[in-house]
Amino acid sequence: MKKLLSIVLVLVLMTTLFAGCAKKSDNLVGVAMPTKSLQRWNQDGANIKAKLEDAGYKVVLEYAEDKVETQVSQIENMITKGVKVLVVASIDGTALKGVLQEAADEGIQVIAYDRLIKDSANVDYYATFDNYKVGQIQGDFIVEAMDLANGTGPFNMEVFGGSPDDNNAFVFNAGAMDTLQPFIDNGQLVINSGQVDMDDIAIPGWKPEGAQARMDNLLTANYADIKIDVVLSPNDSLAQGIVASLKAAGYGTADLPFPVLTGQDCDTTNVKMIIAGEQSMSIFKDTRTLADNTVKMVDAIMKEEAVPVNDTESYDNGVKVVPSFLAEPVFADINNYEKLLIDSGYYTADQLGLEAVEAKESKSDAKVGVAMPTKSLQRWNQDGANMKAKLEDAGYEVVLEYAEDKVETQVSQIENMITKGVKVLVVASIDGTALKGVLKEAGEEGIQVIAYDRLIKESGDVSYYATFDNYKVGQIQGEFIVEAMDLANGAGPFNMEVFGGSPDDNNAFVFNAGAMDTLQPYIDNGQLLINSGQVDMEEIAIPGWKPEGAQARMDNLLTANYADKMVDVVLSPNDSLAQGIVASLKAAGYGTAEVPFPVLTGQDCDTTNVKMIIAGEQSMSIFKDTRTLADNTVAMVDAIMRGETVPVNDTESYDNGVLVVPSFLAEPVFADINNYKELLVDSGYYTADQLK
Repeated sequence: MKKLLSIVLVLVLMTTLFAGCAKKSDNLVGVAMPTKSLQRWNQDGANIKAKLEDAGYKVVLEYAEDKVETQVSQIENMITKGVKVLVVASIDGTALKGVLQEAADEGIQVIAYDRLIKDSANVDYYATFDNYKVGQIQGDFIVEAMDLANGTGPFNMEVFGGSPDDNNAFVFNAGAMDTLQPFIDNGQLVINSGQVDMDDIAIPGWKPEGAQARMDNLLTANYADIKIDVVLSPNDSLAQGIVASLKAAGYGTADLPFPVLTGQDCDTTNVKMIIAGEQSMSIFKDTRTLADNTVKMVDAIMKEEAVPVNDTESYDNGVKVVPSFLAEPVFADINNYEKLLIDSGYYTADQLGLEAVEAKESKSDAKVGVAMPTKSLQRWNQDGANMKAKLEDAGYEVVLEYAEDKVETQVSQIENMITKGVKVLVVASIDGTALKGVLKEAGEEGIQVIAYDRLIKESGDVSYYATFDNYKVGQIQGEFIVEAMDLANGAGPFNMEVFGGSPDDNNAFVFNAGAMDTLQPYIDNGQLLINSGQVDMEEIAIPGWKPEGAQARMDNLLTANYADKMVDVVLSPNDSLAQGIVASLKAAGYGTAEVPFPVLTGQDCDTTNVKMIIAGEQSMSIFKDTRTLADNTVAMVDAIMRGETVPVNDTESYDNGVLVVPSFLAEPVFADINNYKELLVDSGYYTADQLK
């Protein structure tokens, strides 16, 4: 009997041991992309997933929304799931050394995808385009456009660089500047700012707003009485910011034409800018080709065959020269974009706003425009997809656009929808006060406008509002805190801090009002202590709902107010802010038995945050089922199209400064550790695998 018991115990221990190890699947590939906020990475992710699945592999595809810690966590999760190969487009090429060592320890091979991963011996291969040649082509285009080879000039030029944590930024720059330097040296190209070093010209994160700010400064300081003729931009996102700055300075007229402006990636927004004469060219890096090359490399690794590479000398990551498979880039301009991008099937004519003239001039009674703010937050991807699917199921043609948090892009997209003859516009605004002009155009065309989940302010042309009861959202968050801290029974005092949403989003004020109306009695009687004293929206608002803004503010709060005590409660109005708050708390040592995480609210039930709830890092998140909101919006659209009474259930609450907008409010609920499975998984909103 004792012997049998010993055998059973050994078997139990062995089972436990092996259950805790990552079991490698011979068919599983992990693909880690940096963000959905740039169109090119959406295309890369979709192409490589499709190609790998066509080749018979299972794929775990994740986007990290430009947060290094998220990408590290996602790669760790892929390792745990047992991938055999990792394909990684890094956010910060120097930040993955630790997690790639974990991959190597599990025998997982790593392919760096279009961004070289630095300072790690555990990068096996690199799949990319010839990025030095990218810069050369941009430089050659400028030489040709300005006829520099024939001695013309001088021309005024400024140079922009990419993100300093991306190795490619330096390679692009080298290729372009090696081409242009002779013309700078002989005075044909004059850089009036004198700024050419990457320390001076680099734009962190490849952010268009960073490029716009720098271009504003360059124009003010150097071009008050002269015009700029050439701008070397290494990619399309920077070109968008540069064009915004140039437009604001009056460029784009016969007297002050746009300069020659380069780019890279052929994003649809930028191809439209090429067609409009605002940008001169963009490097076309056909992600289908890059996906094909990467699949060949994965396939060779899986079959233990020789991995195809065509460069074993150029890409030194600081530890080793990484064997590379380079694809050839080309460029698109006004002369060849149609053949290169449309005839090849990469884009449709409709994606580039090139419908037939007669279609533009006639209004389709079944066409609906849906303008979403960004793809960088998961909830807007879900909203857009749900809305489009529901409207198409109801028989409507849908024009769906994402503006990547750029107001000028959203205005342009809505103008394009008006031109295309939509009868109804559904608009989730970026800035609730910035659409007055374009909605006036819509009103003049008889187009009805439904503001979607964000009230559009200061416009008499907003017909309806489809949203959740956002005051109730705040109430639920406040009530959760009351219950969690047992405030109704007199518990306390507890230390609390309050965060607010973006000051250009009306909802931020409504959420805050609902929560603070609920919590104020407990603040007044001393059960909740706000040690910073910051409660006004001017002090607590986080512009753009940015997690990094919330993280920075939480860092400051902890340093200034919690050096010798703990924060017990944090009121966060949504999930993106909660992500930044948790990052700050972790860095400060929260998350242990001695210093537990505070009660922390949120909203949107993003997968990242539901995982945080499961891990005990976040307490709750408001669940706004976008399927319900889509159903309500479709019912409103359908009534407008049929000339019937539009369903609303609130005609008093939402004053946009010009009129009280009739509204259709859906009911929010909350998810926490006790009900998330029933609410999110059993209902089919997420799969269990999405929350692992």
